[in-house]
Amino acid sequence: MRSKWVWTWCVTRTRSIYLQRVQEHMLSGRKLSVRSSATPALYVNGVFTDVSFGLQHLHVAIDQALHL
Repeated sequence: MRSKWVWTWCVTRTRSIYLQRVQEHMLSGRKLSVRSSATPALYVNGVFTDVSFGLQHLHVAIDQALHL
């Protein structure tokens, strides 16, 4: 019976650790105005770069950042 208790405790503890991490990442994303539909979210010098239709926007953003 003790082994079931230990297993339950481990699962519950692990879930709470991962849940806390996920919530922290979600909060961080909200602060950065990350859109949940735009994954992966790429930022160049703190500016969101939409690459959902190809990498051309990323190339342009990097070129602009390098020429500042």
